Amino acid sequence: MRPSSDLSAALLAELRPDRIVLPLFTGSCDAMTVVEQLEALRYAGKIVVIAPPLPKPTLVERELRGAGPGDRLTLVTP
Repeated sequence: MRPSSDLSAALLAELRPDRIVLPLFTGSCDAMTVVEQLEALRYAGKIVVIAPPLPKPTLVERELRGAGPGDRLTLVTP
């Protein structure tokens, strides 16, 4: 995953991804930060967040979707 500071409208325009896959969290960044940045950049594609086993994955997915992407976001857990 690129650090969120690397995300820009120019990068999205150049790559034109229809789907972005990212981990729920890394040492330097979390999915909520990236999702909020993608929304601010008006990214309209799908977002897939990969997570470790979670006690309440639907709650986490609902919170991430609430940041703007709605049904365009899917949380995947084992």
